[in-house]
Amino acid sequence: MEYRFSGKTIEEAVDNACRELNAEKGSFSYEVEDYPNKGFLGIGSKPAVITIKKEESLSDVLVSYVKKLFELMGIANYEISAQQSDDSVDITVSGEEAGIFTLRRGEPLEALHHLLTLYARKVNGRRVRVSVDINDYKRRTDEKLDAVVAKVRSQVLKTHRKAVLNPMSSYQRRAVHFKLQNEDNITTYSIGSEPNRRVVVAYTTEKKEPRSRSRQN
Repeated sequence: MEYRFSGKTIEEAVDNACRELNAEKGSFSYEVEDYPNKGFLGIGSKPAVITIKKEESLSDVLVSYVKKLFELMGIANYEISAQQSDDSVDITVSGEEAGIFTLRRGEPLEALHHLLTLYARKVNGRRVRVSVDINDYKRRTDEKLDAVVAKVRSQVLKTHRKAVLNPMSSYQRRAVHFKLQNEDNITTYSIGSEPNRRVVVAYTTEKKEPRSRSRQN
């Protein structure tokens, strides 16, 4: 991506670039697009203009995508950060207005996650694991699901009777399937239609081989 910065002098333009890009002097290279010109008696004066070409990481691209989406939605006053590894990007957002994505059992957040996953694949040319959490919603949800799963697992193993959980979002259902997928004598499946689709936890005599990930929802 190309950035342009101006100032009364080249040095001032560089200082402006450092401030806007949150970078230190010497950490980037630049080209002088226009040299400053004082003009004649102040008439026809021109500022110095420098151009900086900066390669954006996938995390930078995804953060920009989220910011543009939030701008279109009128969401402001939030903080966003991202961490990237070789094959994954984790995005975290905090802010009261952004909490709109955690309504309706987090379904808007799941839609945002889906959009970011598709966009990341388009930009990167290959599948990338993208995670997005807003106001710690997923962390808090996982903690609640851990308690539910532990209770239901114990109940089913004791009574040998299936348990039907309350309606959940697709993310919540996948989390339950994943948490129980390697449990001996436990099987899970989903029933019903959105938005009332539920997870069923049932007893089975099956002994399981460990699996890396469940694809159920």
